[in-house]
This record gives sequence, structure tokens and C-alpha cells, in this order.
Amino acid sequence: MTDTAFDTLAATRNLEAAGVVRAHAEAIADTVRQAAAADRDALATKADIANLEAATKADIARLETVTKADIANLKAATKADIANLEADIASLEAATKAAITRLEDKLETKADKADLYRALWMQTGAIVGAIVAAVVALVKLLS
Repeated sequence: MTDTAFDTLAATRNLEAAGVVRAHAEAIADTVRQAAAADRDALATKADIANLEAATKADIARLETVTKADIANLKAATKADIANLEADIASLEAATKAAITRLEDKLETKADKADLYRALWMQTGAIVGAIVAAVVALVKLLS
């Protein structure tokens, strides 16, 4: 940006030629010069803009790196949580099968087996409900 000075003498002469008293013309010209200088001081230079652009790009690059790292950490944590849930499900399944086997060995009548299957069906429903609730909570946490 070029620094063009305000020509107060020329402004004063123009005002006098228009019929303004010299003292008033000088005051007006000086006031305009001061206002123009203040405006120039508040303007951003190309260098100011370039510095801000470089700083903004650096901030964006840093945030991008941090965000990618956060996403990778969340992905790893989610995989670990899923593996833990799968292990819990397998453990519950094995325990349920073992309980069924033990109870079947003890039962003597078909009616007893029907009651057992009904109870196990309800237990399985509760287990599935707990698993679904855990998965929904995990999905909400990751959203």
C-alpha cells in the first residue's frame, strides 16, 4: 500500500476559492488530514493479511492432526469395547448352556423341561436386552 500524503495546502486553497475563510479552510483541511491518517493506521496491510493467513493455515493443520489422532483413539477404544462385549456374550452363552445342561440332567418330566425352557427363554431375553442397551449406550457415546 502506498502512503499518499494529504495535501493540506491544496485543500486549503480549494476551500478558499469556494469562499471559505482561510482560518476555517485550514482547520477543515487539517481535520481531513488527521482523519485520513487515522484511517490508514487502522487498515491491514498485505503482510498483515498474509501473516494471518499463515497462522490460520497452521491452526487448521494442527487441529486436523489432533482430530485424526482423537478419531484413531476412539476407533481403538471402540474396537476394544466391542471385543469386551463379545467376550462377555460368549461367557454368558457358555454359562447359560452349562446351566441348561445341569438342569436338563435333573429334570424328569416334559413339563419340568417346558418350565425350564420358559425360564431360560426369559433369562436369554434379559441378557439380550442388556446387550442391546450396552450397544445403544456405546453408539450414543460415539455419536
